[in-house]
Amino acid sequence: MRWNTANFAPFALIILILSQGCGGGDSPTTPTTPTPTNITGTYTLQSVNGQSLPYVLVVETAHVYGWTLTAGSTTLNQDMTASSSATVTVTDSGTSSTTTVTDIGTYTHTNGAITVTWASSTPDSGSIVGSKLTLTDDGDVYIFQK
Repeated sequence: MRWNTANFAPFALIILILSQGCGGGDSPTTPTTPTPTNITGTYTLQSVNGQSLPYVLVVETAHVYGWTLTAGSTTLNQDMTASSSATVTVTDSGTSSTTTVTDIGTYTHTNGAITVTWASSTPDSGSIVGSKLTLTDDGDVYIFQK
């Protein structure tokens, strides 16, 4: 779930932000810790750094250029794999186009903590509490809801 502006080589940055995953044993470690069967599923991106979508990722006023994140999701699968999808609108000198970027990876999950290792970026870490997935990528906090 990494979307780092330094890694935006043709839309690769967006893929990185949305990827996440989880894993663990089939038996709960505590009564409040979810098991993999109840953390698997698709989580929809709700906010970035406390701001609702759409979220402006990059703005360069000198060239009238920008990236705006309009939607995203992360799916955690029972087999400990994950996938992500992000929809971004790119504006360049007044012309806008929309693209969707995807990524795949694997995850680990222990006592509510999650680490997702993406194919095209460095790992994201975070937590799952109930139906809320929080992932941190290069200091940016992404909140997803199942």
